[in-house]
Amino acid sequence: VFLILCSPHLHHDHFLHPDVWRLLCGRLVCLDVKDCFCCSLLIYNFRIFERRFGTRKFASFLLGTWCFSALTDFVLVQAFQHLFDYEVEELPAGLLAPVFSLFVPFYLSIPRMPVTQILGHIHITNKSLVYIVGLQLLTSSPFMWLLALSGLVSYHQS
Repeated sequence: VFLILCSPHLHHDHFLHPDVWRLLCGRLVCLDVKDCFCCSLLIYNFRIFERRFGTRKFASFLLGTWCFSALTDFVLVQAFQHLFDYEVEELPAGLLAPVFSLFVPFYLSIPRMPVTQILGHIHITNKSLVYIVGLQLLTSSPFMWLLALSGLVSYHQS
């Protein structure tokens, strides 16, 4: 997409092409209400990284992860189709891959604080709700795991 937009021979028709707009908007706007709610809740919980890194660095991280995950999504879909001979009709829409990429620094840098125990064996921590919402988001669509994998891969590239 950026090659098309940054091309010196950019034609007005390419920029107005519906596939370009669908690709850009599909990566930003959640179409499923449940995915939008879970994604918003996770972004709210990951706001600690904005305070740690600053708004500019956090926004550039999200933009870089968003761009790289778009490319990674395309590669993963092509690999999935080639390996399993199954066509991926459509991926879930939204800012999902950057949200999944934030689980890496969340796991690595946020300390686990015990809150309570259930039945004496199950420990509930300050991170439990975030992981439960992430699992809910991961299981909300058949191909959501492709976006999660894309987000995890794009974290290491950003």
